[in-house]
Amino acid sequence: ITVEFDHRDAGVAHNFAVYLSPDDLDSPVAATEIESGPVTQTLRFTLPPGEYFYQCDVHPATMTGTLLVR
Repeated sequence: ITVEFDHRDAGVAHNFAVYLSPDDLDSPVAATEIESGPVTQTLRFTLPPGEYFYQCDVHPATMTGTLLVR
């Protein structure tokens, strides 16, 4: 899996972190570094098919979603 995270918020820190589930946030499966934008980060990792949780670790209450791996 390759995720290209195009972060355009100048001066605002973000990252893209993938977890097995929203209940298992102790350690991400994969994550970009927390950086202030603008910056483009590429994250490469391997996961079996399934649904996974992702979030920005800086803004976990508002920046979340589901990653579907087929």
